[in-house]
Amino acid sequence: MSGLLLFVFTIVVVVFIVQIGAIAFELTGMTWQQARFQALSCFTGTGYTTRESELVSRNPQRRKIASGIMILGHAGDLSLIATFVNYLRTVFGEGKSVHYIPFTDISVPLLIWQFGKLLLIIIIIYIIHKYFFRSMLWKKFTVGIKRKLEKGKLVANTTFEEVNLGDSNYGVLRMVIKADDKYVNKTIGESRFKELTGAQILTIERKNKMIPNPSPDMILKKDDVLYCFGKQKMK
Repeated sequence: MSGLLLFVFTIVVVVFIVQIGAIAFELTGMTWQQARFQALSCFTGTGYTTRESELVSRNPQRRKIASGIMILGHAGDLSLIATFVNYLRTVFGEGKSVHYIPFTDISVPLLIWQFGKLLLIIIIIYIIHKYFFRSMLWKKFTVGIKRKLEKGKLVANTTFEEVNLGDSNYGVLRMVIKADDKYVNKTIGESRFKELTGAQILTIERKNKMIPNPSPDMILKKDDVLYCFGKQKMK
């Protein structure tokens, strides 16, 4: 039983690390989907594409986050393998073919016993994924970590993020309007956005609604997401 608890605990710790990494990536300006994918890719060392990895490699802050997740990922992989093997290990060398269930006289064929232990792991992982990681407690944990990272200024918010990467100097960029941003509560015309940044606002995402081709009279609000076309290195 202790081996099972240790393995489950290791899984939870691994998921916590990936979640914290995803939150850190998101605070640098990535969308949540990109942040979660990059954190998981860094931890497992798989899933990279040239296009997606450039979002990390071109940003010094993201590179530091990725490096930390990768280091923890190696330790996490070893811990998962070790605890998994420890849980499923059997003493075949002693010639045992059956296993006696603790505190009973009931014997079970060794292979069936091992299969049952593996099935138990699958069921526990499913329950954790289905209920714990979708619970209010998990959501509060995510929000709390995000606030601590922001208050501690461990990760600085990046204003612009390159969405379309190419060989040219131009592309589509994503900008998040912050509470202390100079553009907040001003119309697009009043803010002189295009004049100051050299980018044209194509679409505004506000509360999960898309506003294409916004007029100069449109007021920019906190948490608005602007999709613009311009130079990848803004003014």
